[in-house]
Amino acid sequence: MDIKVVNQQGEEIKQEYKEAKEPETIAVKIDEYMLPSIASIFDLKPNEVDQYKEELRTLYEYAKTQTEERTPEALKWVIRSLQGQIGSPPFGERWITYLNRYVKLRMEKNKIEEEIKNFER
Repeated sequence: MDIKVVNQQGEEIKQEYKEAKEPETIAVKIDEYMLPSIASIFDLKPNEVDQYKEELRTLYEYAKTQTEERTPEALKWVIRSLQGQIGSPPFGERWITYLNRYVKLRMEKNKIEEEIKNFER
């Protein structure tokens, strides 16, 4: 059902239609925003973020596979819950390196299982 605008004589008044524009989005680089946010889980200082950039990126990629939400809170929640699942790192090893090693193994395992399924089809 269309709604028409009319004047007092009942004649239709032509309306101008403006196309709805999509809101402008600002592209945020992963390094600028997400990595320092994830680094806060491990109490890394800002100068240490560069040192652990690869580990943080690996954890970020893993977290994206575990949740559809892309907010920093959701991604950090995935990583925190993983910390609870695998237990404490050995004495002297940092959480970030311990968790990163586990995530790499887990992602490699998933990739291998996927490839095996492709062969078995």
